[in-house]
Amino acid sequence: DKDLKSNITHSCYNNLGANEIKNLVISDISVKVDKNRQWIENLMKLHLFLEEKKNKTNLNFWINNFRIGDQYKKRFNADIFVKFKDFKICKFKADIRVTGDLWWHLTWFKGSPISSLHIRLLEGNIFNITQFKLLLKDSRFGDNEIFVANFFRHLGFISPKTFYVNAKINNVVNQYIFQEDIRKELIESYNLKEGPLLEGDERFSVNLSDDELAEFPEINFA
Repeated sequence: DKDLKSNITHSCYNNLGANEIKNLVISDISVKVDKNRQWIENLMKLHLFLEEKKNKTNLNFWINNFRIGDQYKKRFNADIFVKFKDFKICKFKADIRVTGDLWWHLTWFKGSPISSLHIRLLEGNIFNITQFKLLLKDSRFGDNEIFVANFFRHLGFISPKTFYVNAKINNVVNQYIFQEDIRKELIESYNLKEGPLLEGDERFSVNLSDDELAEFPEINFA
């Protein structure tokens, strides 16, 4: 608990003790993008690209050659407002971007285009988390992701904090899966020494188009 308190640098928590910080529960999150028009324009272009690819496929469960490319994953400055139950709203400076690779990270809600998000806090942290995702439920099979992530945490495996949260993105409210990004803070939360984190290189797997073949398919997920 002392380590938790020492890692809190955001003024919003100044009057709370370590146990009080540990027991905070998020009620909802609000994201206000600085350049809202450019953010919506980027999302619209991405959705139009998706519709173009959908119209060219005859498959029921796959959209040929659709990937969310890096050109759609530009970072935008934003303010993140986190409302904690029985506590006040905390404001964080952050940058956000679209996250994910395939179409299940995109949808429409009440006439507005939305997507899964990656959020990087530029100041402070939430539960010692500085980077996290707000994932559309369908992109992770909803309850399945919540159960599996927490089941593994219960068994003692390293697993990111994962839970449902209501989030308002530029006044569009939807339920998302909050999931901690796999960063050094995750390792530290298990009282382990910081060390290398290895992952597969998506340039040679999911980022390949359907017309491309991996040169060494057997080691893509090594």
